[in-house]
Amino acid sequence: MALIYSNLIINKNSNKYVPFLVNLISGRRRMLSNDEFVHVSSMLCKGDASGFSDDEAKLCKKLKDEKQFIDDPQRKDIEEQMLKSGYFETANKRKNDFICSIQLTQDCNMRCAFCFERGYADKQARMSEEKIDAVFDFFKSYGDAHGITMSPSSSIRITGGEPLLNQQYVDMINYIANKWPDAKIILFTNGSNLTKFYNQLPISRFDSVDIALDGIEENHLLSRRPDASVSKSFYGDIITGIKQLLKDQVTVNIKTVVSKENYMHFPGFVQFLNSEGILSSPNATFVAGLVMDCSNPLEIDEAFNNKQDALRIQSYIQEKCGFSISTFPSASALWGILQRTDNNPYMPRSVRCGTSFLINYYFSPNGNIYFCDCMDKDKAVVGTYYPEISIDEDIVKKLAERDVMTHAKCKECPYKFVCLGGCPLGSLIKDEEMSCGIFADQEILDNLEYPYYEKHIAAANYHKET
Repeated sequence: MALIYSNLIINKNSNKYVPFLVNLISGRRRMLSNDEFVHVSSMLCKGDASGFSDDEAKLCKKLKDEKQFIDDPQRKDIEEQMLKSGYFETANKRKNDFICSIQLTQDCNMRCAFCFERGYADKQARMSEEKIDAVFDFFKSYGDAHGITMSPSSSIRITGGEPLLNQQYVDMINYIANKWPDAKIILFTNGSNLTKFYNQLPISRFDSVDIALDGIEENHLLSRRPDASVSKSFYGDIITGIKQLLKDQVTVNIKTVVSKENYMHFPGFVQFLNSEGILSSPNATFVAGLVMDCSNPLEIDEAFNNKQDALRIQSYIQEKCGFSISTFPSASALWGILQRTDNNPYMPRSVRCGTSFLINYYFSPNGNIYFCDCMDKDKAVVGTYYPEISIDEDIVKKLAERDVMTHAKCKECPYKFVCLGGCPLGSLIKDEEMSCGIFADQEILDNLEYPYYEKHIAAANYHKET
């Protein structure tokens, strides 16, 4: 087991990184010296404090005094107090500050192996001004009924397919911006036509632009396979568009898909982005991950990467690039705890995502409303907005009201605050109430690695024993 007193031991079997403890309730992290690791490992094997040696008992007391170790009665008491205080209340899910997504088209000028070759896309399904008006009417109808209105801090994601595919969709982006004059706009694009339509876009309204970029030009072409209508200079156009957005103070989120086919080129890609001055911009963020599959127990698409591939990719990127990526989607909350810049308490949550009634809904040009952006063609349809407006409140309730503090099995699980029951959509597709992901796979837990350094806990004024 990798658990002791509600702590997960990270780098337990690693030869490269220092082992440390992370408390799964408070998120507190604590490096272990070599002697401490030997003692903790021995304590872990014994399980019962009655069998601890004097040195082990002394270390155990020290870690309890530091509130790194919390025994089971203490843990249960803390959780009970949190429940009584209303900390985990979900009644406020119907709120004003929400995000929705509008998919302009399912057509694209790329033929990505991990997207359209799956055959779900309907290239004839296209958004129109009439349908955008119907989205507006939907929020007015259901929003008014529940006291919800679009506020200046609300956001609208505009997605595809490729939302910059042609002039028609560019006009629709402006139509959406005018229809919701107070909302922030988030654009998801492959960037190939960004420079072509740049001056026609409502740039000042963009809160951020997410651009899919899978490597330097050669590697990007291998994964994207553009159609014949795309200019040969399209990769350079993407980079030019990114730089122009950053110059105009627009946040750019570069999204990269890594796989067993391209991960060894990832360090060169990072170096390229640095040489172009992109990653040095305060408005640039960089997120890398694997191809997802909500129907898979680990939420990864094994046609591209299996479990061993994911572990190898994670280890390689950490070693070569000096930063860590969460290759398993179910580990995202844990990675958030590990990547904090200081050791302040982590505030645990009881649900995986913020999607709920009217929050994060995804409006497809086929007239359906999906629960979130991770849409499935046949499942997670919560209603329609065109030609008629309807909502299936039973499905919404099933998806939105999953809570690890009310689910009997989750409530007793030490991983609940970092698993959070898994993706609601994934659970629905797999016909499971909860989806444990990596937290049901001991091999992955035993081989978790994270390059945790002294600088991460400098703010806590804690220094590793020598």
